[in-house]
Amino acid sequence: MDVLREFFTAQDIIDFLNEQNIPFEFYQHAPAYSIDDLEALAIPHKEDIVKNLFLRDDKKRNYYLVTLPGHKKIDLKELSEKIPSRRLSFASEELLYEKLLLKKRKCDTTRGAE
Repeated sequence: MDVLREFFTAQDIIDFLNEQNIPFEFYQHAPAYSIDDLEALAIPHKEDIVKNLFLRDDKKRNYYLVTLPGHKKIDLKELSEKIPSRRLSFASEELLYEKLLLKKRKCDTTRGAE
């Protein structure tokens, strides 16, 4: 399990994109915990910003990582009906790091080039 905690670094992703000849732009920035935090940063292409929501069902049996445009709101009740799932809510930060095998670190943003 510890091996997976080292899964991908920013450099691994950059190397992969280069090897696959996938155009991209890379921006390194201070941690941003909300869209408002990101808006305050000097990041180009702000219209392309997305947010990730880590959700769980009410029994903490199923977890979902939902990505949507930064300016969009989500109706968790509607989403739970469409998936289908039990009632959804936001998972804790601790569960996010545990379930996604993440380590706390500075934020990196990789954006696909057009």
